[in-house]
Amino acid sequence: MEAGDSWDIKIPACLQRSKVILLLITKDWSESPYFREEVIRSIALERNQPSNYHVLTILVDAIPVGELPYGTLTKQHIHVMGEDYPNALVQHVYSILSMEVSVEKPVFEHELHHYPTGPMVPSLSIPRDLVRTYADLIPAAHCRDVIDEADALRLEADPGPETTIVQHRELLIPEYTPTYNYWSMAFNTAGLHGPRMVAALVMAGPKPEQMSDVTRLKRDALLETLRGWR
Repeated sequence: MEAGDSWDIKIPACLQRSKVILLLITKDWSESPYFREEVIRSIALERNQPSNYHVLTILVDAIPVGELPYGTLTKQHIHVMGEDYPNALVQHVYSILSMEVSVEKPVFEHELHHYPTGPMVPSLSIPRDLVRTYADLIPAAHCRDVIDEADALRLEADPGPETTIVQHRELLIPEYTPTYNYWSMAFNTAGLHGPRMVAALVMAGPKPEQMSDVTRLKRDALLETLRGWR
Protein backbone atom coordinates (compact mmCIF):
# COMPACT_ATOMS: atom_id res chain seq x y z
CA MET A 1 0.00 0.00 0.00
CA GLU A 2 1.27 3.44 -0.90
CA ALA A 3 0.17 6.92 0.12
CA GLY A 4 -2.96 7.87 -1.78
CA ASP A 5 -4.06 4.28 -2.50
CA SER A 6 -7.79 3.57 -2.11
CA TRP A 7 -8.37 0.74 0.36
CA ASP A 8 -11.61 -0.26 -1.38
CA ILE A 9 -9.68 -0.96 -4.59
CA LYS A 10 -6.20 -1.94 -3.42
CA ILE A 11 -7.01 -4.44 -0.67
CA PRO A 12 -9.29 -6.74 -2.76
CA ALA A 13 -6.74 -6.65 -5.59
CA CYS A 14 -3.90 -7.59 -3.23
CA LEU A 15 -5.90 -10.44 -1.74
CA GLN A 16 -6.63 -11.77 -5.22
CA ARG A 17 -2.90 -11.92 -5.99
CA SER A 18 -1.94 -13.58 -2.70
CA LYS A 19 -1.28 -17.27 -2.16
CA VAL A 20 -1.21 -17.12 1.63
CA ILE A 21 -3.39 -14.67 3.56
CA LEU A 22 -2.59 -14.02 7.22
CA LEU A 23 -5.44 -12.80 9.39
CA LEU A 24 -4.14 -11.34 12.65
CA ILE A 25 -7.15 -11.34 14.95
CA THR A 26 -7.24 -9.21 18.09
CA LYS A 27 -10.01 -8.84 20.63
CA ASP A 28 -10.98 -5.54 18.99
CA TRP A 29 -11.32 -6.91 15.43
CA SER A 30 -15.07 -6.21 15.22
CA GLU A 31 -14.48 -2.46 15.55
CA SER A 32 -12.86 -2.34 12.11
CA PRO A 33 -15.32 -2.53 9.18
CA TYR A 34 -12.38 -2.87 6.79
CA PHE A 35 -11.09 -5.93 8.64
CA ARG A 36 -14.55 -7.54 8.48
CA GLU A 37 -14.54 -7.13 4.70
CA GLU A 38 -10.97 -8.47 4.39
CA VAL A 39 -11.93 -11.60 6.35
CA ILE A 40 -15.04 -12.24 4.25
CA ARG A 41 -13.16 -11.77 0.99
CA SER A 42 -10.30 -14.01 2.16
CA ILE A 43 -12.59 -16.84 3.26
CA ALA A 44 -14.53 -16.61 -0.02
CA LEU A 45 -11.32 -16.92 -2.06
CA GLU A 46 -10.18 -19.97 -0.11
CA ARG A 47 -13.55 -21.71 -0.30
CA ASN A 48 -13.83 -21.07 -4.02
CA GLN A 49 -10.26 -22.09 -4.92
CA PRO A 50 -8.77 -24.05 -1.99
CA SER A 51 -5.75 -25.15 -4.04
CA ASN A 52 -4.85 -21.53 -4.87
CA TYR A 53 -5.47 -19.72 -1.58
CA HIS A 54 -4.60 -20.53 2.03
CA VAL A 55 -5.91 -18.48 4.94
CA LEU A 56 -4.05 -18.64 8.26
CA THR A 57 -5.84 -17.26 11.31
CA ILE A 58 -3.52 -15.90 13.99
CA LEU A 59 -4.99 -15.10 17.40
CA VAL A 60 -3.11 -12.24 19.06
CA ASP A 61 -5.52 -12.14 22.02
CA ALA A 62 -7.67 -14.69 23.82
CA ILE A 63 -11.05 -14.51 22.08
CA PRO A 64 -14.18 -16.54 22.97
CA VAL A 65 -15.19 -18.93 20.20
CA GLY A 66 -18.53 -17.21 19.69
CA GLU A 67 -16.82 -13.88 19.04
CA LEU A 68 -14.50 -15.00 16.22
CA PRO A 69 -14.92 -13.43 12.75
CA TYR A 70 -17.16 -14.95 10.10
CA GLY A 71 -15.76 -18.12 8.53
CA THR A 72 -12.93 -18.64 11.04
CA LEU A 73 -14.75 -20.72 13.66
CA THR A 74 -13.75 -24.10 12.19
CA LYS A 75 -10.14 -23.17 11.40
CA GLN A 76 -7.13 -24.38 13.38
CA HIS A 77 -5.70 -21.14 14.68
CA ILE A 78 -2.12 -20.17 15.38
CA HIS A 79 -2.02 -18.87 18.95
CA VAL A 80 0.63 -16.23 19.55
CA MET A 81 -0.56 -14.53 22.72
CA GLY A 82 2.50 -13.22 24.58
CA GLU A 83 4.91 -15.30 22.49
CA ASP A 84 7.94 -14.48 20.34
CA TYR A 85 6.27 -15.89 17.24
CA PRO A 86 7.86 -14.47 14.02
CA ASN A 87 10.02 -17.53 13.30
CA ALA A 88 7.20 -20.01 13.83
CA LEU A 89 4.91 -17.88 11.65
CA VAL A 90 7.47 -17.77 8.85
CA GLN A 91 7.78 -21.56 8.98
CA HIS A 92 4.00 -21.94 8.61
CA VAL A 93 4.00 -19.65 5.56
CA TYR A 94 6.96 -21.37 3.88
CA SER A 95 5.44 -24.82 4.40
CA ILE A 96 2.30 -23.71 2.57
CA LEU A 97 4.16 -21.89 -0.18
CA SER A 98 6.18 -25.05 -0.83
CA MET A 99 3.01 -26.93 -1.78
CA GLU A 100 2.21 -27.38 -5.44
CA VAL A 101 -0.35 -24.70 -6.30
CA SER A 102 -2.82 -25.39 -9.07
CA VAL A 103 -4.29 -22.60 -11.19
CA GLU A 104 -7.40 -24.46 -12.19
CA LYS A 105 -10.72 -22.89 -11.31
CA PRO A 106 -13.54 -24.87 -9.71
CA VAL A 107 -16.27 -26.06 -12.02
CA PHE A 108 -19.55 -25.40 -10.28
CA GLU A 109 -22.46 -23.05 -10.48
CA HIS A 110 -23.22 -20.99 -7.44
CA GLU A 111 -26.86 -20.48 -6.54
CA LEU A 112 -26.43 -16.73 -6.96
CA HIS A 113 -25.37 -17.17 -10.59
CA HIS A 114 -29.06 -17.47 -11.41
CA TYR A 115 -29.34 -13.74 -10.67
CA PRO A 116 -27.81 -10.99 -12.82
CA THR A 117 -25.30 -8.57 -11.36
CA GLY A 118 -27.18 -5.48 -12.57
CA PRO A 119 -28.76 -3.06 -13.03
CA MET A 120 -29.60 -1.52 -9.66
CA VAL A 121 -32.74 -2.60 -7.81
CA PRO A 122 -34.82 0.37 -6.55
CA SER A 123 -36.01 0.30 -2.97
CA LEU A 124 -39.67 0.27 -4.04
CA SER A 125 -39.09 -3.23 -5.44
CA ILE A 126 -38.39 -4.64 -1.96
CA PRO A 127 -41.60 -5.74 -0.15
CA ARG A 128 -42.07 -3.77 3.05
CA ASP A 129 -43.42 -6.93 4.71
CA LEU A 130 -40.04 -8.57 4.10
CA VAL A 131 -38.18 -5.65 5.68
CA ARG A 132 -40.54 -5.78 8.65
CA THR A 133 -39.89 -9.50 9.06
CA TYR A 134 -36.13 -8.92 9.18
CA ALA A 135 -36.70 -6.22 11.79
CA ASP A 136 -38.93 -8.49 13.89
CA LEU A 137 -36.83 -11.67 13.73
CA ILE A 138 -33.22 -10.45 13.79
CA PRO A 139 -31.97 -8.92 17.07
CA ALA A 140 -29.84 -5.79 16.75
CA ALA A 141 -26.80 -7.68 18.07
CA HIS A 142 -26.98 -10.11 15.11
CA CYS A 143 -27.67 -7.65 12.29
CA ARG A 144 -24.00 -7.44 11.31
CA ASP A 145 -23.78 -11.26 11.24
CA VAL A 146 -26.53 -11.43 8.61
CA ILE A 147 -24.80 -8.75 6.53
CA ASP A 148 -21.53 -10.71 6.82
CA GLU A 149 -23.30 -13.88 5.67
CA ALA A 150 -24.85 -12.09 2.69
CA ASP A 151 -21.49 -10.57 1.73
CA ALA A 152 -19.83 -13.97 2.01
CA LEU A 153 -22.43 -15.54 -0.28
CA ARG A 154 -21.90 -12.76 -2.80
CA LEU A 155 -18.13 -13.20 -2.75
CA GLU A 156 -18.35 -16.98 -2.94
CA ALA A 157 -20.26 -16.53 -6.19
CA ASP A 158 -17.82 -13.94 -7.60
CA PRO A 159 -14.63 -13.66 -5.54
CA GLY A 160 -12.89 -11.13 -7.81
CA PRO A 161 -11.78 -7.72 -6.50
CA GLU A 162 -14.35 -6.00 -8.73
CA THR A 163 -17.24 -7.54 -6.78
CA THR A 164 -18.96 -4.94 -4.59
CA ILE A 165 -20.70 -5.84 -1.34
CA VAL A 166 -22.66 -4.15 1.44
CA GLN A 167 -20.15 -2.60 3.81
CA HIS A 168 -20.98 -1.91 7.44
CA ARG A 169 -19.72 1.65 7.20
CA GLU A 170 -22.46 2.30 4.62
CA LEU A 171 -25.15 1.39 7.16
CA LEU A 172 -26.56 2.75 10.39
CA ILE A 173 -25.36 1.38 13.74
CA PRO A 174 -27.90 -1.37 14.53
CA GLU A 175 -27.64 -1.06 18.31
CA TYR A 176 -28.70 2.61 18.13
CA THR A 177 -31.17 2.44 15.26
CA PRO A 178 -34.74 1.14 14.98
CA THR A 179 -34.29 -2.26 13.36
CA TYR A 180 -36.82 -1.50 10.62
CA ASN A 181 -34.79 1.56 9.58
CA TYR A 182 -31.59 -0.49 9.64
CA TRP A 183 -32.96 -3.21 7.34
CA SER A 184 -34.66 -0.71 5.07
CA MET A 185 -31.28 0.94 4.56
CA ALA A 186 -29.55 -2.43 4.18
CA PHE A 187 -31.89 -3.50 1.37
CA ASN A 188 -31.60 -0.08 -0.27
CA THR A 189 -27.81 -0.38 -0.19
CA ALA A 190 -27.90 -3.95 -1.50
CA GLY A 191 -30.07 -2.73 -4.36
CA LEU A 192 -27.35 -0.28 -5.37
CA HIS A 193 -25.05 -3.28 -5.87
CA GLY A 194 -27.56 -5.07 -8.10
CA PRO A 195 -30.00 -8.00 -7.96
CA ARG A 196 -27.33 -10.59 -7.13
CA MET A 197 -26.49 -8.73 -3.91
CA VAL A 198 -30.18 -8.36 -3.02
CA ALA A 199 -30.68 -12.10 -3.57
CA ALA A 200 -27.71 -12.81 -1.28
CA LEU A 201 -29.28 -10.67 1.45
CA VAL A 202 -32.59 -12.50 1.06
CA MET A 203 -30.85 -15.90 1.28
CA ALA A 204 -28.86 -14.88 4.36
CA GLY A 205 -31.91 -13.67 6.27
CA PRO A 206 -34.69 -15.48 8.12
CA LYS A 207 -35.74 -18.85 6.73
CA PRO A 208 -39.03 -19.05 4.79
CA GLU A 209 -40.59 -21.27 7.48
CA GLN A 210 -40.13 -18.45 10.00
CA MET A 211 -42.25 -16.08 7.92
CA SER A 212 -45.96 -15.61 7.56
CA ASP A 213 -47.56 -17.13 4.47
CA VAL A 214 -47.99 -13.69 2.89
CA THR A 215 -44.39 -12.63 3.50
CA ARG A 216 -43.06 -15.98 2.28
CA LEU A 217 -44.96 -15.58 -0.98
CA LYS A 218 -43.62 -12.04 -1.40
CA ARG A 219 -40.08 -13.27 -0.70
CA ASP A 220 -40.39 -15.98 -3.35
CA ALA A 221 -41.90 -13.52 -5.81
CA LEU A 222 -39.01 -11.10 -5.21
CA LEU A 223 -36.42 -13.80 -5.89
CA GLU A 224 -38.23 -14.81 -9.07
CA THR A 225 -38.33 -11.18 -10.19
CA LEU A 226 -34.62 -10.76 -9.49
CA ARG A 227 -33.80 -13.76 -11.69
CA GLY A 228 -35.06 -11.92 -14.75
CA TRP A 229 -34.03 -8.43 -13.67
CA ARG A 230 -33.19 -6.15 -16.57
